[in-house]
Amino acid sequence: PVYNSILSSLSRQRNSNLKLVMATVNELVHCTPPVRPSILTYNAIFAAFAAYARRKSLNSGELRFLRTWYANTRDKYYIVKDRYLYVSALNAFVGAGCIEDSMLVYGDMMRHAELDAVVLLEFTRKPKHMLELMNLAVEAQRFDDVLALWRNWQALGLPPSEQALGLVLYACDQLGHISVAKDIVMGLLSPRGLSSTSEKVAVDGDMAIGDIEEYKELHRRKMAVSTAYSPSTVGESALAIFIGILVKHNMVDDIVPALELWNSAGDAAALAASSSLRFGLTHDVKRVLSETTVSRLLKLLWQSKHKDAGKATDQILAFVEKHFPEAMPV
Repeated sequence: PVYNSILSSLSRQRNSNLKLVMATVNELVHCTPPVRPSILTYNAIFAAFAAYARRKSLNSGELRFLRTWYANTRDKYYIVKDRYLYVSALNAFVGAGCIEDSMLVYGDMMRHAELDAVVLLEFTRKPKHMLELMNLAVEAQRFDDVLALWRNWQALGLPPSEQALGLVLYACDQLGHISVAKDIVMGLLSPRGLSSTSEKVAVDGDMAIGDIEEYKELHRRKMAVSTAYSPSTVGESALAIFIGILVKHNMVDDIVPALELWNSAGDAAALAASSSLRFGLTHDVKRVLSETTVSRLLKLLWQSKHKDAGKATDQILAFVEKHFPEAMPV
C-alpha cells in the first residue's frame, strides 16, 4: 500500500518524473521481503508514463521498461488487466509513437472484452482514444490496421466521427480498396444499400475459402456491413476526400450521383430531425458546401485529364448552381 500510494502520487503530478517512478518500482521488487505488484501498482505506473508521453518523447530505456512491465502482466505477475490499465497503456504507447505495442495492447483488450466487456468502458468513454490510435496507424502506414479499427468503431458504440471517416477513406485510397471506400460512404448515406449488402453476406458467409479472391470479396462485404446509416458523418470534408479518390482512380461518372445522394441524405435527415430527436439537432445534418471545396474539386478534374472531365465539370456546376448557389466559383 505504501508503494502504491507513492506511485499514485507521482502519476498525478503535473510534470511526471519517470526516473522517480522507475526507481520506486525497482525498490518495490528488490526489497526484502519482496512486494508483489498489484493492479493498483500497474495503474499508477502506466498512468505516469501516459501523462509523460503526452508531453515528451520516451527514451529507449523508458520504452524498454514500459514494454517489460506490460509483458510481466502475463509472464511474471499474472495481473488481470482492468479498463484503466488498458487505456493508460494505450495512451503511453500511442504517445510514444509505438504502433506495434499499441496494437498489441488493443488486441489484448479486445480479446479480454469477449469474456468481460467491462474492460472496454474506459476506452469507449472518449472517442479520442480510437482516433489517436487510427492516426498513429496512418502515420505508420499500417492501413490494414486503420480498416480494422474502423470496423470496430460502430461495433463499440462510439459516436459518428467525420475525422475517423477521413482516416479510413485515406487508408482505402492508399490500399487501392476503392470499392470498400464506396461501400463505406454509400452505407453511411443510404440505409437501403446497407441492408442489401447485409443480406448478401448472410448468403455467402459459410462459403469455403479456397480461393484468395473470393476471400477478399467476402472480407470487403463484411467491412461494408459494419457501416451503419449516419448521413451526418459525411460532412463537406469527408465528401471532398471521397470525390478526390473517385477522380484519382478515374471514376468520374460516380461523382455527381455521390453528390446527389449526399445532398438528399442530408435533407432527409434534417427533415427527420425537425420532428424527432432520432438524428440529433437539425444543424448537425444541414449540408454545407463552400466555394473553396468546389474550386478544388474542379481543379482536380482538370488535372486528371480524363476524357469525361469536361462533362463531369458541367454536371458538378449544374448541381452546385441548383443546390448551393453561394458556392459557385467566381
